[in-house]
Amino acid sequence: MLKFSVGNRWDYGFLEKVAAINDKYAATGRVAELYGGLHSSITGLRSARPDFRLPNVSFQFLKEYVNEAHSLGISINYTLNAPLNEAIELVALRKNEVQDSIKRLVDYGVDVFTVADSLLIEIINDSVDVPIEISSVLHASSVAQIPFYKKWGVSQVCMDVVRNRDISFLKAFANKATQNRIETKLLVNEFCSIGGAPCHGLYQADCVTQSALGGNKEQLFDGWPFKRCATSRHRSEEHTSELQSHSFISYAVFCLKKK
Repeated sequence: MLKFSVGNRWDYGFLEKVAAINDKYAATGRVAELYGGLHSSITGLRSARPDFRLPNVSFQFLKEYVNEAHSLGISINYTLNAPLNEAIELVALRKNEVQDSIKRLVDYGVDVFTVADSLLIEIINDSVDVPIEISSVLHASSVAQIPFYKKWGVSQVCMDVVRNRDISFLKAFANKATQNRIETKLLVNEFCSIGGAPCHGLYQADCVTQSALGGNKEQLFDGWPFKRCATSRHRSEEHTSELQSHSFISYAVFCLKKK
């Protein structure tokens, strides 16, 4: 049976629709997990999305929402997939604060954390025993990385989009990962694609970094980097039908878990 991980809208109406889809397609697959983060003012922790695009709700709402998801058999994967863009001295000063936020999220029922920073993985492991997923932002692209993931206590890996359709590589990676009790996840649809060109190596790193710093809400430098990416994508849409059979263009984001 296929298991899907879908971007979380943190909305009860959305949760009901996911449950309805699971009921309808129970024989073939189900949404087993919702992933996403919340406004950093809630937890003090950032994701790869800027705050202005994330819900600003209370910890109490989060707790009740997670409980409702669990009652429907759906787990919650909280995304902390942004780099720690601070001087190491500042990270050290904030370590206890970060660990307190992590513990609170776990106490409120968060099942998994998606992480894209090796130091953050260490900080989490020092505070709680919770499953950790390697974000696609960290670019899992080599079988040789798996022993490091095992050492870090990683339980899931969402593959690098650049190698997300390399079947022979994926087989080798999944086999090695399974031997180390690590689950492999594939992005079925990749948003960061411009006219068939993967955004990795173009704007993606800039978007993730600026998101971790709060985004570019004031549209400085003509909205860089987010507007550059969006404008390039819009201009390429006239070529989309030609390229779509050769690439993985999409505007939906979700993960397929492969055992």
